[in-house]
Amino acid sequence: METTRHRYRYALVTQRENVKAVKSALQEKGVFGRSVQPLVVGGDVRGGDGGVVTTPKTTNDEGDRFLLHTTVLIRSPAPDEESDEPSTVLADLPPDLKDIPNVLYALAIPVDSTSVPGNGSKPSSLLTPSEPASPVYAALSRYLHSHPPTSAGGISTSVEELLSTAPKRYSYYPPLLLLPTGTFASEEWKAYIKHNPEILESLSKAVQGVTHVAVNAPIHVSSIVRSPDRLWKLYPPEWALSKHSGVQDDGKIDFDEALWVQTTQSSIPQTWPPEHVMFSRGNITEKARILNLPKRDVAGKEVADLYAGIGYFVFSYVKAGAKRVWAWEVNPWSVESLKRGCALNGWACRVVGMGEKWMDVAEEIDGKGKEDEVKVVVFHESNEKAVTRVREIEELRDKKEGLLKMAHVNLGYLPSSRMSWGSAVELVDKLGGVVHVHENVAEAGIEDKAEEVVMEMTRIWAELDDETRDCKVKCEKIVKVKTFAPGVWHVVYDVRFGELEG
Repeated sequence: METTRHRYRYALVTQRENVKAVKSALQEKGVFGRSVQPLVVGGDVRGGDGGVVTTPKTTNDEGDRFLLHTTVLIRSPAPDEESDEPSTVLADLPPDLKDIPNVLYALAIPVDSTSVPGNGSKPSSLLTPSEPASPVYAALSRYLHSHPPTSAGGISTSVEELLSTAPKRYSYYPPLLLLPTGTFASEEWKAYIKHNPEILESLSKAVQGVTHVAVNAPIHVSSIVRSPDRLWKLYPPEWALSKHSGVQDDGKIDFDEALWVQTTQSSIPQTWPPEHVMFSRGNITEKARILNLPKRDVAGKEVADLYAGIGYFVFSYVKAGAKRVWAWEVNPWSVESLKRGCALNGWACRVVGMGEKWMDVAEEIDGKGKEDEVKVVVFHESNEKAVTRVREIEELRDKKEGLLKMAHVNLGYLPSSRMSWGSAVELVDKLGGVVHVHENVAEAGIEDKAEEVVMEMTRIWAELDDETRDCKVKCEKIVKVKTFAPGVWHVVYDVRFGELEG
């Protein structure tokens, strides 16, 4: 007698208005299952290979919900097939799905049937199926099988050995196919590609719309401008061989000569040149959190971002309703990316160049009728000048305008933003403002780091004004964004400044 067992994949449930954002996030990770369907409470959902599951009857729906299929297999035992509702809501998601924003819950969807010999009793777990081939893996497999390595090429390897380290995951940032760090790093792969460069063209055709292929590389910890100078460009050949700095003979940068890519997160389009600027998709949950902060904390308020980058958090604040975001960034490519990103979103942005005086641009940015038009002001300079800049702005503003009270100060720099804590304390509104402190912290020391941040910022504030020695500074929230290394987390501490006690 045979017992029929199913293979299961994850499917994510979200509300109608978030379908596009969730789909985009899945596509970026290369795990979108190419299917979206309305979720009918208590109805049947059919898997890709005929498996059927009944959706939960009690989901407390608040409007239309949709199911987005993924290619991620469930490695743990599947939901109880003898249950009336085999699509038990899954709480523990794998790494590929954990940072997808706006997901309400996940379901286990059967994708085919697998017969397991038995006597009718229920096996303790599913057979572990092989990982489904991604389009990237499939393209490499097809090419390798039709062009196997030969000893004539000086390659001592096999199709099986090469495929054992072939990438299954990828990121797609139109028109760039970006492969994970370490891809093709072995001597065998390098030798094979050298003798069979056409495999890269085949790889470029694996995902529709791709014109360029590269392998990601970590940013060196000492890089202040966070430039991905170790990106391994693979295809096309002329791009792979080029060393584009963008700097012309007159010292100016020709931004248009670079490859520009684009993605959309939480319905916010962003653009950047991958040769010159890093992009961290792992920050997507923190971006979404900022975007969904209570309106009373953001709407109509002034915000400062001391590490603006290409607009990672700047855009979330603007979309959340901030009156204006004052941003600082030293990398000219990031400044241009932020400017172009604002244009994509329909937001007015003004870049204040190095050495440019505020009095020369104040009327254009802060003049009558302009204060609500320019949503982002980017200072292309070190954030060490942030406090001086703000004081300069305050001096030229009408007395009615008063001081620039930053409801939020964002410090999104790793491994530590400590060098900017002093500036943040000076800039933040002392009557309820929040400093968002980003740090890499060993898991065992996360709580201790919160105490350290509060103590240091309290000390800084007390030194700034003797009358505020009894001020309230508290860490009201600790957010674990993502793992940075084994046992090390990227953590955000929300430090709120309050009124004087007593």
